[in-house]
Amino acid sequence: MRWGYVIPRVIIVASIWAFFAYGFDPALRYASIYGAQKAMGAKVEIGSLKTGFWPLGLVLGDVRVADRNAPGTNLIEFDSLTMDLSGPALSRKSFVVEDGELSGLRWATPRKDSGLLPDAESAADKSKQADESADGASIPLFGLDEKGAELFGALQDRADALLDEDQFESVRMGKELEKKWTQNFTELESQALDLKAEIDDIQRIARLKEKDRLAQIENYRKAAVESQDALAKIKHIRDEVVAEKQQSRTDFAAFNAARERDLAKIRQQINAFESDPQQIAEYLLGPELDRRVKDMLDWVKTARSTYQRVANPPAPMRMRGEDIVFVHPAQTPKVLIKTLKLNGQGELHSLPLEFQGTLTGLTSSPVMHGEPAVLQLTATGPAAVDLKFVFDYTHPDAEPVHELTLKFEAGNVPPLNLGDEKSFAVAVTAERLTCTIQLKLIGDNLTGKLHFDEQPATLSPHLDHLAKKVPAQVVEVLKDVFTAIRTVEGDVDLSGTLLRPRVKLHSEIGHHVAGGLKTAMTHQVDQGRDQLESRLNDQVARQSGKLKDLFKQKSQALSAQLNLNEKQVQELMNEIGGGNLADLEKAVGNPLNLIKQTGDTSKPVDLKKAEEEVKGGLKKLLRR
Repeated sequence: MRWGYVIPRVIIVASIWAFFAYGFDPALRYASIYGAQKAMGAKVEIGSLKTGFWPLGLVLGDVRVADRNAPGTNLIEFDSLTMDLSGPALSRKSFVVEDGELSGLRWATPRKDSGLLPDAESAADKSKQADESADGASIPLFGLDEKGAELFGALQDRADALLDEDQFESVRMGKELEKKWTQNFTELESQALDLKAEIDDIQRIARLKEKDRLAQIENYRKAAVESQDALAKIKHIRDEVVAEKQQSRTDFAAFNAARERDLAKIRQQINAFESDPQQIAEYLLGPELDRRVKDMLDWVKTARSTYQRVANPPAPMRMRGEDIVFVHPAQTPKVLIKTLKLNGQGELHSLPLEFQGTLTGLTSSPVMHGEPAVLQLTATGPAAVDLKFVFDYTHPDAEPVHELTLKFEAGNVPPLNLGDEKSFAVAVTAERLTCTIQLKLIGDNLTGKLHFDEQPATLSPHLDHLAKKVPAQVVEVLKDVFTAIRTVEGDVDLSGTLLRPRVKLHSEIGHHVAGGLKTAMTHQVDQGRDQLESRLNDQVARQSGKLKDLFKQKSQALSAQLNLNEKQVQELMNEIGGGNLADLEKAVGNPLNLIKQTGDTSKPVDLKKAEEEVKGGLKKLLRR
């Protein structure tokens, strides 16, 4: 035997066998990890990888794929993945899975590290911040997080407003009349005080002793003129008081007419508690729906982003070399999973589920493949779930189309909390929950509808915060209102874009609550109307008596002051026209005395004429 010929060939065959037996799988595992991480943009861990050649297949075990959009979380992880590969496609460098099975699938599971690639840590943080600021993740879709105090906390304020005397025209008018009359009499009293000061000045002038008799006569003349002016002012003020009395009669007539209108208003039916059913429905259901809708849209974003990475893989690193084509290649995508069976465990609405399903048409070349990728799942356990997700990227000249259809049915679901614990909340327990979702995303344009129905339901309101503002009887009525509601249902219409969704809620719960609130508060107001009418009559009577006393006191005090002023003026005039004037007449009657006092002898004086003029002028002034 030619050992020199046989041994080298045996060594070559043994080396090839050893490579495929011991080195091929580890090398393929590391290559798979590298390619998957490049495609997913996050860490990929493959616990084991085994290949088979007869038949051609691949088995992966203990696989974890990190979520690049949620550090510290796995996008998916599974126990094993078995794939039957197409040999002819593989010879053309295409990875085609004819049939496969993925077992033990789980999603959104925690991991110890962030799962981000070293060069992607800072970029992911910046991208996350940019996405949150761009898509308004922190903005509530319904925008009613703080409406509880406005919708419910203000009920008593509205009731108090209806039962408040200050709302009535007669009460307001009484306060206005009191202010008006006080101001008017204050002005008249001020005029009377000013007049008293003027009279005091007149007295000072009249009683001023002058050595010059003619100067004394001039003081008397001036005092007499100003006394007449003071009497005219006294008369004017008295006329103002009379006018005030006449106006008061008109004011009292208007005051009583306002009272009658207020009493009629009390007796009328008051519909002041027309709450907005839409706002109530959005307040109660908004926070929970906001969270659920955002979770759903986040899953759509993640699914779209993941599929786009598969459908548009990064270009491979080019190396020096030349492709030699031995046969004309068939049109086969580089990666294609024709059928992949799925099973595993997950949670939906906090309910553990066992699910199974299929993934078909997942490919790196959707246009070449010509069929959309379809994910179908059914789940059993505490809930029944049917899910279908279609990724249609088959039309190169059209926007990609994503369609989601979900039906969820569960019994004895965990309690649902509606509203806001800080102002008004309602706990809902139901025997059965049904939810259906139909969502379509063309490019970034979003349309869809969500319907939910819980029945028979039990609603338990938490009124601890509201009870501080609402009377006990209203709290009891509110409890009765929610106890009577046996169904919590609604429809949510979605539109807008994936980053800026718009929602519109339709639910009958708002009408039920609004009707109950109106009944409760109207009943409270009905009970208070008789008391309110009695309080109004008492209030008006008190105001009327107060106004009369005010007018009487002010007018009497002013009249007393005017009488005093008039008496003072009359005494002054009598003083001027009586003793003082007589003394002056005696002095004027002696021409020599007048000449001595004036000391002017340059001109002849007609003493008789001067005497008559002075005496006549003063008497005329005093007779005015």
